[in-house]
Amino acid sequence: MANSIRNLPEFIENEILYENALKLRRKSLSSFSLLGPPDLCYLTKDFQRSLNISFNKASSFGFYHYNYGLCPSSPAAVSAYITKLLKDQEIENNWFSNGKWMISKACYCMFDIFTRTDIYLEIMFPGGMRLYGIMINEEITQIDEKSWETGYISSVLRAMQPEKLPMIKLYREFLRFLFYKCCDIRFLFFFLYK
Repeated sequence: MANSIRNLPEFIENEILYENALKLRRKSLSSFSLLGPPDLCYLTKDFQRSLNISFNKASSFGFYHYNYGLCPSSPAAVSAYITKLLKDQEIENNWFSNGKWMISKACYCMFDIFTRTDIYLEIMFPGGMRLYGIMINEEITQIDEKSWETGYISSVLRAMQPEKLPMIKLYREFLRFLFYKCCDIRFLFFFLYK
């Protein structure tokens, strides 16, 4: 199926439910557990038809998946992850294909457990980026470097205790983080063989 990304299971939202996962996440901010939900990566994909006729406008669909342990240490690290997803977007190679899928926008969300703020990084293609936070009362706030660091620490803490949810991409980069940051190797072995 050419609308998918190689080796990545995704939820699909059609045009009617477009960005419904993001809206539900915003509404349920106050009910998040102590560590919060996993990081959410929401991709907007447009289907461009092969025939370039004016009434054939692109159809936008939402695709999303959850991440644990991605290590979003900076907005640049998240941008690199999104770029990897762009490269892994599958292309239909059959001769009777009637169009192609293009990622036009990406939104990466991570919950900061210290300030109870959901941090959003939106990347638009071919260019543009927006970084902001949404507080529990659904008020939009600015995100600075300190806010990003606490969101990153929250993401690492969540990766140590992942919930069992469908469609989760689990990364083990946080183990590398622990290996370099922990002085006591016995703690690392206890964590690995628990």
